[in-house]
Amino acid sequence: MPTYATLFTHTDHGKQNIETIPTEVFPLAQELTEEIGGEVQALYYGNMGEYDGISIATLPDGEAAEQFRLALEREGTHRLEQYEVFEAEDYFEMIEEATR
Repeated sequence: MPTYATLFTHTDHGKQNIETIPTEVFPLAQELTEEIGGEVQALYYGNMGEYDGISIATLPDGEAAEQFRLALEREGTHRLEQYEVFEAEDYFEMIEEATR
């Protein structure tokens, strides 16, 4: 199953209601992930940079990733960017195959 890195920031609405993130938004994101057949691998909050957090999750495909993004952004607390990522060993194999 593909792995996706999701980088997210709080919207103004999310910042004004920051106390709901651990009790409402995070459980919703977990539920959405499971409903589309995925699994959260890691979640990091409080980054010192452009993004407020990063999530790593396995999802069935790009369509499922987009469904997740649309559903969570609809809540109005976060803006998301998603990227399919590869394990280093898999990526090194891609390099090897591409350079033969």
